[in-house]
Amino acid sequence: MSWFKRESPGLETGGERKVKSEGLWVKCDQCRAVIWKKELEAQYNVCAKFDCHFKVDTKSRLCYLFDNGTYS
Repeated sequence: MSWFKRESPGLETGGERKVKSEGLWVKCDQCRAVIWKKELEAQYNVCAKFDCHFKVDTKSRLCYLFDNGTYS
């Protein structure tokens, strides 16, 4: 019966730490404003303060160009 000896293994802390809010915010390079990503997508990847345009991936660009995502 030892008082200072741990009998059960402790918690493992050797893993990589992850932030739950990672990827939710985007920082504008031109005006340095921090924008919520869903708000930015609702405005078609344009910063509301100074009309700075962000890069758009191919799939999103095609969805913007064609109606209802129907393209071939």
